[in-house]
Amino acid sequence: MLSKKHFEKNSFYSIIIVSKIFKKLLKYMGLFSFNIYSFLFLLSVFISLALVVVSWRNRKNDSGVYFFFLILSVFIWSLFSFLDISAKSFEIKLLFSQLSYFGIVFLPVLIFVFSLHFNSFGKVIKSKFFYLLFLIPIITLVLVFTTRTNGLIWQNVSLGEEVLFGIRPLIYDYGTWHRFFHVPFSYILILLAIGLFIRSFFVFGRKYIKQSIIILIGFSFPLVINAIYLFGFNPLPGIDITVLAFALAGSLFALAIFRGKILDLLPVARNLIIERILEGILVVDKSNRIIDANPLAREIIKVDRHFFGKNIKEIFPYWNKIEKIIKKDGMGTIFIKEKSMYLNVYVNLLNGHGDRNSAYLIILQDITNQKRLQENLEKSESDFKNLFYRFKLAIEAGEIGVWELDLKTEKFIWDDQMYKIYEVEKNKFKGNRGEWESLIHPDDIDKINTECQRSANFGIHLDSSFRIICPSGREKYINTFAQPFKDENGVPTKMIGINIDVTREKENELAKLEFISLASHQLRTPLTSMNWYTELLLSGDTGELNARQKQYIGEIASGNQYMTNLVNSLLNISRLETGTFVIEPKLVDLVDLSKKFVKSQDLLIKGKKLKITSKFGKNIPKIEADEKLFSLILQVIISNAISYTNDGGKISLEAYLDPTEKSIIFKITDDGCGIPEEQQDKIFSKLFRASNVRQKNVGGVGIGLYTVKAILDYVGGKIWFESILDKGSTFYFSLPITGMKKRDEIKKII
Repeated sequence: MLSKKHFEKNSFYSIIIVSKIFKKLLKYMGLFSFNIYSFLFLLSVFISLALVVVSWRNRKNDSGVYFFFLILSVFIWSLFSFLDISAKSFEIKLLFSQLSYFGIVFLPVLIFVFSLHFNSFGKVIKSKFFYLLFLIPIITLVLVFTTRTNGLIWQNVSLGEEVLFGIRPLIYDYGTWHRFFHVPFSYILILLAIGLFIRSFFVFGRKYIKQSIIILIGFSFPLVINAIYLFGFNPLPGIDITVLAFALAGSLFALAIFRGKILDLLPVARNLIIERILEGILVVDKSNRIIDANPLAREIIKVDRHFFGKNIKEIFPYWNKIEKIIKKDGMGTIFIKEKSMYLNVYVNLLNGHGDRNSAYLIILQDITNQKRLQENLEKSESDFKNLFYRFKLAIEAGEIGVWELDLKTEKFIWDDQMYKIYEVEKNKFKGNRGEWESLIHPDDIDKINTECQRSANFGIHLDSSFRIICPSGREKYINTFAQPFKDENGVPTKMIGINIDVTREKENELAKLEFISLASHQLRTPLTSMNWYTELLLSGDTGELNARQKQYIGEIASGNQYMTNLVNSLLNISRLETGTFVIEPKLVDLVDLSKKFVKSQDLLIKGKKLKITSKFGKNIPKIEADEKLFSLILQVIISNAISYTNDGGKISLEAYLDPTEKSIIFKITDDGCGIPEEQQDKIFSKLFRASNVRQKNVGGVGIGLYTVKAILDYVGGKIWFESILDKGSTFYFSLPITGMKKRDEIKKII
């Protein structure tokens, strides 16, 4: 608390310091003369300087800081006004008059800022647009120091006639900017500040009304004095005592602010804490009359601002429930049916002078969201339990094993079903990754480990299959699905997944494929014979055929060829899916093979008037590859491009080396019919054909791309594509530069 003694002491020291400075200044500069007006302005300097010191020492919050700068502006104005009025020469007077504007132009803005903060409008001060308020003061300041060239502040400045006590003040003929911008702008800001302080009478209550009135008078008094000066009613022309009025007003401010503690406990306390609090605050006396209620409480009990003295029992039908809480322990929960609102109620007794003056402070806390969240959590917990039991039943019924792999320790955690699938005993399996790998078929270890590593590194879903050899020697087929997890640094930490024993399904599928293979073999013999006989008939070796006979035999030959291709495709699928096919790699030039294949399709390309272009990288190496398999891949993709591209369309074939992937990539692009977006995920499925190509008169059964993908998966390659409906497709496939590995099985791909 700033005492009167402390205030006077600071003021006294400030006056002594300033007096010494001025004494030395005037000693060496015989440019000033003193009179009664000089001492009046000097008094203004001392008062404002003392206030600057006091306000700086007592700045306890933002309002205190703003008040400090406000008083600092008054001090600057007072100091240079004193020097102006005391100076003898015209040039020195004009210089000090210009310097005084450093205080004059910013004072109205600082008064407005102070009033905003006093009235709890701090957000306005922090707005980026708020700084535009300083634009006009800055422009005014620039114009003041260039007034001799622009005349916008003073059109003319002259040394006036001698008035009382021998003083000759400057007489100003104010310019356009001063009259129409600076003065109106300053007055508007000060009037707005006065309006805000008038508002404070109604908002802050009686506690700080005296301080608010003092500040209001303090701002209004200098405004009146300045208006008298500007509008020519001043009996002493050229003498502007507005700054003295501000200095005296500053003393009133200090009295209100520092003695009244208005900046320690701003009158916004009730406005901010009570009016804007997120709980309802209600004060009810023992006669059930409402004494006070904040906006939220008024909304809950359905009452307007004119609530004082009303009986709450007549207004709020749930008051009887609150009375029970009052009689119990002062804490409870009620439910308001009309609003579907849950309220926590806290009651405290406020003791006054005698029982009549006592009242209840009731806090109403809306816990509807928390209550609903709790209900949702309870429901979610119940749903989760039900889902867990269903999941457990599904796992047990579907013979699905659940596993977790710690990628740091390489340790597995298995559920009971995993032990059943692998036919190992719990006490014999320690969970090491090496133990698990010992159960995998030797031909599948590298494949499944590579896919697991890729899934963990790239955070992608694992979807794979492999074979295991149980301790009993039984071979099983396993489908596995898993999801990797990473820590906050993006490092893979674990994988959680499932294993499904699909041995029975696989055995059934293999049996079906064997049947297809057997049937296809049986069909090939008569088809081969038919093909030989139709060629013999068409050659004319058995006699000349007429035109109609040639047409019929040609259709038979075409149908026979279609059936032969279909049977060959079915045999290839059977061999790929059963693993009974041969890979015979040798060092080949893939670029040369590609060119030869494109050349072999010349008849079809010319028949549809297609334009085909080829582009091959210069650094593509020769690799170990099966020439037949590579030709089959090219045949399927390029034949599709030819078939599904309209007459006169374009097809391009490119090949290049991708050093990062260590592979050779082929790219086949067409501007044909494209693939519908919703069907693109099925394009490599067996027997699938897109809906838009089924409408075209183009042969096919939907096994070409399925076969290509199966071959590439086996040889370590990849296939992918991009397609836009009615604009075309681009298919890519890659082969590792390490080549294809030799595979000696039973039968070759046809």
